[in-house]
Amino acid sequence: MMERKQVVSPFKPNMSGGLGLDNFDSQFTNEPVRLTPDDNDIMRKIDGYEFAGFEYINPLLIYEEEWV
Repeated sequence: MMERKQVVSPFKPNMSGGLGLDNFDSQFTNEPVRLTPDDNDIMRKIDGYEFAGFEYINPLLIYEEEWV
């Protein structure tokens, strides 16, 4: 049944607003939006081994002259 997508969902979220925030407590949605600054010490220690052998280039970032 799962493969045929015939399983009935136990919960169907209410989506009345454009942002879909109806299912989150206003304690969280009323908080001011702030960016978390990068910690340079942490960034220097990241070696990326988790992504070894993984390649992805966002097609929106490729210039036409690079396509050739």
